[in-house]
Amino acid sequence: SAIVDLQYEQIFVYDTLGIYDGSKEHYDALLETVDNTESITGFQFGMMRTVTVRANGKSYSATLTVPDQPEQFGQFIVLRDRKTKAELSLGDTGIIINEKLGKLLGVKGGESVSISGAEYTVQVSALAESYTLNRIYMTPQLCKSLFGEYEPNCFYVNEKSGSDEDALAAHLLHTDAVQRLEFTSHSGAGFRDLVGALRYIVIVIIVFSGLLAFAVFYNLANINILERTRELASLKVLGYYDKEVYHYISRENMISALCGIAAGLIAGIFLCRYVVTTAEVDVVMFAPDIPWYCFVLSAGITIVFTLFVNLILRRRLRMIDMASSMKAVE
Repeated sequence: SAIVDLQYEQIFVYDTLGIYDGSKEHYDALLETVDNTESITGFQFGMMRTVTVRANGKSYSATLTVPDQPEQFGQFIVLRDRKTKAELSLGDTGIIINEKLGKLLGVKGGESVSISGAEYTVQVSALAESYTLNRIYMTPQLCKSLFGEYEPNCFYVNEKSGSDEDALAAHLLHTDAVQRLEFTSHSGAGFRDLVGALRYIVIVIIVFSGLLAFAVFYNLANINILERTRELASLKVLGYYDKEVYHYISRENMISALCGIAAGLIAGIFLCRYVVTTAEVDVVMFAPDIPWYCFVLSAGITIVFTLFVNLILRRRLRMIDMASSMKAVE
């Protein structure tokens, strides 16, 4: 669900996206409606269309977005670098595409792509952080240069905090200029439900992986005791108490567990990246960064399993008698 919060709370910061037919009459009607609506704090027209982008022999469908006022577009959609979080600016010499699309096409900033309907190839100025669908952003001036026209057919709306979305929708739709409205809160909730279904699968995998790890660790520790029965019995003959013998074995188990944790955390980083990349589809990018608490949680679970196994084996260590040290090695 991390990608839902990132996409619909930090990147898509507008409240409502509307689609209209692009006519001058409805353009003016929308402006008049916005001016008379106190709950609206931000408004901007734009153009959206579906295009096909090509590079390196590959082609993918993407949503082209052209904001009417690029310098103020950050109030509605934040274009930023995923790693540095630095904001990206739209210019008339290049486009910005989402990071996932860049990976699919095999292009980076400074390289060129071709867009269906465009008169020439265009340079990619930067890759922006985005997790849902493939998107292309450009300025109106560049749009006119590439396609010969710029015709707004959508608009973005920001509302006052706590405003009634249903009332705003009724107010905008009453003008007959709006064909469709999409609220970020509704889109985010729908995508959250979709991604949330994966949570149950992850929980099942974690639970059964934990049980498997517990079974393996218990068997290894049990075999260790069985193969060293004479050694442990000899320690008791030498005067070691049951508690000291227990600490002797439990320390070994804990050291083994810590080594396994260190190796597992390092290998887990690469395994997680592989699984995430494999599970992704063309229109979704999972957050590649692993939160710090995941490392702490996985290490903590392993330590708890280790302590539990040590407690179970404590009774078995007490049952080893001194006479076992006199038995011949078979």
